[in-house]
Amino acid sequence: MFLKYQDVPEPLVMPRLYLRVRHWDTDFRLDAIDVAEDDAIYRFDARRPGLFSASLGWDEIPHHLSDGETVTLYTVSGGDRLLIPDKMQTALQAQAFRLQEFLKSRSHDVEIETTRKTTRATATFSPLRGLTLSLRDEKETRRGNSPRAISTTFGNGADIDEFPDPLHYDTRRASVAAEYRFGPAWVSASADVITFTNGADRLLVDNPLRIQDSLGVSFGNRSASTFLLSTPPDSDAHDFSAEAGVALPLGMRITGTFASGHVDAQANMIDYSTNSAAKANPFYPTLPSSTIDAKVDTTRYDFAFTGTPLKWLSFRAFARGYEYDNQTPIYTFPGYIVADTQISTLNRRALPYGWSRDGQGIDVRLRALSNLSIGAGYQRETVKHTFREVDSSDEDILRLNLDYSIPGWLTLHGDAARSDRTADHYDAKAHLQSFPRGIPSSQSRLLLLKRFDVASRERSEYGVSGAIDLGAGWGLDAESRQRSDDYVDSDYGLVDEGWRNQLYGLTIKVNAPCDIRAENGNEFTTQRVNARYRPVVAGQAVDSHANDWSDEVSDKIHTVSGGLTCREVDGDRWDFNAWIDYASDRQTDDASYTGHAVFDPNHLAHARNHAPIERQTQRYSGSVRFAMSRHTNMVIGAFYEKFVENDPTQDLMIPTMGGADPQSFESAYLGVHWNSYSVRVFNLLINTHW
Repeated sequence: MFLKYQDVPEPLVMPRLYLRVRHWDTDFRLDAIDVAEDDAIYRFDARRPGLFSASLGWDEIPHHLSDGETVTLYTVSGGDRLLIPDKMQTALQAQAFRLQEFLKSRSHDVEIETTRKTTRATATFSPLRGLTLSLRDEKETRRGNSPRAISTTFGNGADIDEFPDPLHYDTRRASVAAEYRFGPAWVSASADVITFTNGADRLLVDNPLRIQDSLGVSFGNRSASTFLLSTPPDSDAHDFSAEAGVALPLGMRITGTFASGHVDAQANMIDYSTNSAAKANPFYPTLPSSTIDAKVDTTRYDFAFTGTPLKWLSFRAFARGYEYDNQTPIYTFPGYIVADTQISTLNRRALPYGWSRDGQGIDVRLRALSNLSIGAGYQRETVKHTFREVDSSDEDILRLNLDYSIPGWLTLHGDAARSDRTADHYDAKAHLQSFPRGIPSSQSRLLLLKRFDVASRERSEYGVSGAIDLGAGWGLDAESRQRSDDYVDSDYGLVDEGWRNQLYGLTIKVNAPCDIRAENGNEFTTQRVNARYRPVVAGQAVDSHANDWSDEVSDKIHTVSGGLTCREVDGDRWDFNAWIDYASDRQTDDASYTGHAVFDPNHLAHARNHAPIERQTQRYSGSVRFAMSRHTNMVIGAFYEKFVENDPTQDLMIPTMGGADPQSFESAYLGVHWNSYSVRVFNLLINTHW
């Protein structure tokens, strides 16, 4: 966790090198940060104001996904094949319980991290007054391993096979733009092309529990010796945008933007399974197409009319929208393979989901007094969907705000907003569009459940903030904000959620060179969910109010920080700072349920309260800088940081989970998790400039 968020240099390092030379009215700059480290940044540019600029850059960003020991039984072959020795697969097919033994004795270390390297070049040229031409080219590579998992057996519970997913992503971005300014107006246009290439068009992952393909009638074990998994497809994207604006009399302005784009991600449609026993079955389904012709068109517009026609009046009228038009064909599959084990002849359709959003609004602001301003606004947004439970919804938003001040002493701000999203008829059976010949009762959904992203919603939010200047360098500031969402027509699913935070700050002037700053913050979020356990009895999903349950998930964050900063008043020969930061985070869920008197004699569906997730971070830091000469500074610094986490969802996450959870004896994990830590860092920096 420490290396994921902190930048700790090597023992001997050059943190910054900056050179600037001016010749022939042109500035040449070289900038290097963290030279020779795995997060280095290099920049070189040349610039002649009013005529041209050009720059070259390269940077590297590592991303650590685990700081614990991660191990695997797999070796990567050819970039898209993950292999386990045949002898091991043979032994585990006969004795699956030995998986934990092999994980202890035959696994090897694997790094779960990625590295992104980017090379970029930009150039601008102004051949005429007011005209600027721009070019940009960028190449990004991403390499490494990320964790990925697949279920291997259902007879003993949903056991997991987790493996390192090898990443080999290349992205190329190129753009060209032109801007022309004349008098009070301007116009610009740009075009972008993005190409994404994945080194693997699919993954073949050995099943640790099988060496031979076979079909089965239950989920006791996935019956393919090799898993066939999809990967992100190659894609090509291009877009074009145009912008224009003009300044009008009386402080008014009109601006507009229009953009359109197209994404093409054609890929081969991979087979249902590698299971040779399934392919020999006469009911093995055929693919509806040899390729997936995925296409998406996007359109975006944004227009605004703003102005201050009077000293006491300002306004903004706007219209904006976005459309995600999914042009991918509908593919109807005559069947599918369940867990590489069973053949289903149930027809399914893959649907191209799309949506659009259009909104218009106006904001007006009045300065009633020299120190009092009042504002109000109204906005209406319409969202349309394809193949969803709601075809369209309309949301009305009303905003109010107020600013008041007493010069030299007090500033206050307050704002409030109320919105009401009304959805058209909610079709709880919209999912049947993907079942052209009907759906088995065992796969039916709870028709009372509503999806929160399209359901009707009432939202209210407000915020207040202020600052008081107490004089003599003393000051007090505070802010509080709150938002609540009520899904008024939803009895099941997400029914309401809320968020609020407060922040208080105090500034104290100790003496001429020294200030003290202290802050205290609190943030609280909560979500309430209602659901129903629906057991399958004799092939029928049973709905009973007695099997209802609910859960309230909360997250409380508390932060405290404070420190002393001192600096020389009449020069820049020294400065000093000492700072303390503290943060705690507690996530809880409070579950409740009814008596479960129907179809659940063993109370299997009781909602349970999980142990809370708690995190705590402490950091103490300080540094002192003083000038050794006209051109040289020395900085001495140190910090101590401690992180403690109690998270039952990952504290026991080790490769051999069978020892912690007996039902996981057929599972193999990488062991990805974050460790608690304490760290001390001391640094000495010499800064020379001339």
